[in-house]
Amino acid sequence: MVFKTHSPFGDSPRRPAAKYDGEDRGMVVTAKGSERYVFLFDVASSFQAMQTATRFAADPELSLSEFDALGISRQIFRWLERQLRRARDAEEMTG
Repeated sequence: MVFKTHSPFGDSPRRPAAKYDGEDRGMVVTAKGSERYVFLFDVASSFQAMQTATRFAADPELSLSEFDALGISRQIFRWLERQLRRARDAEEMTG
């Protein structure tokens, strides 16, 4: 699930992407000018979220760049790595 919003406060400098690492869901947020992009995903939808970021970067009407899409994809990938580590650790604990 992806949300794109416009800030009522006008243009602001580009902010680095923020992230939320929940148990079962991840979230990556980035702001570019007056636009805010929020990517919510789980393991099953993570690839779709990366594809969406790439598609948004290719859209000339949006301010998201290819570099931004790469950063978003990298954060999603890192979230997936943490999920895999958690699953392995849980498996080792249960034996």
